[in-house]
Amino acid sequence: MVEIARIMISDKKLADLGFGDLAFKGRPITWSPSCPDGYMYFLNTNYINFIYDPAVYFKMGQWLPIVNQPEDRVVHVMTACNLVISNARKHGVIFNISE
Repeated sequence: MVEIARIMISDKKLADLGFGDLAFKGRPITWSPSCPDGYMYFLNTNYINFIYDPAVYFKMGQWLPIVNQPEDRVVHVMTACNLVISNARKHGVIFNISE
């Protein structure tokens, strides 16, 4: 049996994944498994940029056959990119949060 689910986009433009309205001082928050216990990180999206190399941005390679699947092919797509911040003082962290 396959489960079918629908993701609804709320007015805050975040996916509604059954968590309700999670917010900290009116700002939406999202859980991440990479965040350690007792910490809360704040990112200012005005100072986050997506930088990429135009020479290697979604560059398509050669079509290659798949082993033991004679009618199928695969292609590798490569990109060189990074997320960078331009002003570290505009981001923040709260630590030593107790339960």
